[in-house]
Amino acid sequence: MTGLQRFFAYKTQRIAAYQQRYSGEDLARRIRVLEADNHFTARFPDLAVVVVREPTPLIPVAPVDCTPLAAGDKVQLVGYGYDSIKHFAQIRKTAPFGQRHWGTTDVIRVDPINFYTYGGLLRAGEPSLSPGDSGGPVLRRGRVVGVNGTVYGLSRLDAARSNMSVNLNGLDAPAGDNSGAHCRAFFRKFTP
Repeated sequence: MTGLQRFFAYKTQRIAAYQQRYSGEDLARRIRVLEADNHFTARFPDLAVVVVREPTPLIPVAPVDCTPLAAGDKVQLVGYGYDSIKHFAQIRKTAPFGQRHWGTTDVIRVDPINFYTYGGLLRAGEPSLSPGDSGGPVLRRGRVVGVNGTVYGLSRLDAARSNMSVNLNGLDAPAGDNSGAHCRAFFRKFTP
């Protein structure tokens, strides 16, 4: 079962559990909330692989690490977004592509599709993803283990509760298999 199939199975299980406990308008309301929940719908993987035919010496390259992540692992979030959302529209006029920045944080939890790291509102000084960071790499010991995805609880203080990233270890893996073998096979397809 692929990551997306597991996602739909999880969603179906949640709805089935609601159907056992609730009925009528209460059930309909809970299903609407589930369908509209951006934390639930944002679980779809956000990953693209770009294969270039010419050397790109100005673009950094890092190896992929398909080894499973665990809660407590230190990772580095790298992004090209904006340091501040306070004056986002004004800043975007002078720096339309943002600036590269990074920060080290700890993994909170891992699932087959995504993993979650501390943001500045949960732990002072921790990095929070911001607009423009999506698609940037998440590194462990200099190797790519994930891709920046979503921020939870971004506030006017330019900090978030947590960050969500795509878990590369789970690519094409059947349920319960976190060996990394499917991840390595996935990336071998793109290796010259």
